[in-house]
Formats: sequence, C-alpha cells, structure tokens
Amino acid sequence: MSDTIHAPSAKVRDELARSPLVTALLAQLPVGVAIASRDGRMAYLNEVAAIGDPDVLHWIVARAQLTGEVIREEEIAYRDEHDEPRTLCVSATPVGENVVVTFADVTARNHARDWEPLIRSLCRL
Repeated sequence: MSDTIHAPSAKVRDELARSPLVTALLAQLPVGVAIASRDGRMAYLNEVAAIGDPDVLHWIVARAQLTGEVIREEEIAYRDEHDEPRTLCVSATPVGENVVVTFADVTARNHARDWEPLIRSLCRL
C-alpha cells in the first residue's frame, strides 16, 4: 500500500486529531477500517486495512453513498493478487460526506464451515 493511501486526508486527519482515543482504537482493531471520501478515495486506512486491496471496497462505498443505507456484515467474494478466491465480511455506514467501512477476511472461516459436514462424517468412521 502506498503511503499516500495510508496517510489520512487532511480533513480526516483533523477529525482524528480531535480524539486520540478513537485514533488509538482504530489502530488496534483486529479488523480493517477504511474511511472513504465523497469522491470514493480512501481517506484513511488502519494497519489491517492497509495490507488489503481497497479496490474491493469501492462498490460498497458507492452503494452506501448513493442509498444512504447502513450495510451490515455483507460478504464480498473477489480474487486476490494471486488469483485466489477470497471473501470479506463488510459493513459500511455513511457519515456526512464520508463512508466508514469495516471488514474482515472470512475466507478461512467459510472454508471450515463448508468442510464441517464432511469432517463430521469422517470422524464417525
């Protein structure tokens, strides 16, 4: 991730500077947190979000901006840079001219859930 994407925009930086507690919370959350500006650019990414692909989030940001809806735990399937299938569990909330997005990679969880019936059957043998 480039430093320009990871560094907060001036407006978001000013907002975060008003609350060091919120800044600390965003930095230590185990989920990705992104703040998208009205033009769809990522104005802030925490450390977890900075290791992912922010392009995957653009359509959910656009949807939240256009509809004004709060999106909760919606799964987005995509292919990563190695062409491997991945799944993100995403929530998005419009806040003024921004959209706050949280997400977690649930690929492993979904694989475990998909394989659970077979594993149970094998355990009974």
